[in-house]
Amino acid sequence: MTDRAGRESRSVVVTGASGFVGRALVRALAGRGVAVAVVAVTRTDLTAPGAAWMRVADYRDTPCPAGATLVHLAEEANIPLAAARGAAHVDEVRGCVAALAAKDFRRIVYTSSGQVYRAASDAADPYVAAKRAAESIVLAA
Repeated sequence: MTDRAGRESRSVVVTGASGFVGRALVRALAGRGVAVAVVAVTRTDLTAPGAAWMRVADYRDTPCPAGATLVHLAEEANIPLAAARGAAHVDEVRGCVAALAAKDFRRIVYTSSGQVYRAASDAADPYVAAKRAAESIVLAA
């Protein structure tokens, strides 16, 4: 992966690698010889040749190796659960992404959702609000 200035990233840190996209991404990066650090809060039993797995209590504790790119895939994907948690969900996502953006990652790749493009009347939806807030934080980083 390269950053905005065209510099090659020496390593990639992936959060949320136990999901469908994360597993595929880790395999693809490791298969290309990229040093991949996989960060998880729950599962550490997944393997991919060339990937180093680590467990953290909170994604805010994700390490930032020098020159690394962060691919942040770890967020609640259950929309009804996010809605039930309301403002607490929005605050949790905002706080986590802000903490990650404050680190010295060379580049941050954030996976959002097509849900953020729904009608403005859905702006109060906690899932949508959290995704929009996280996008703004990453774009400002």
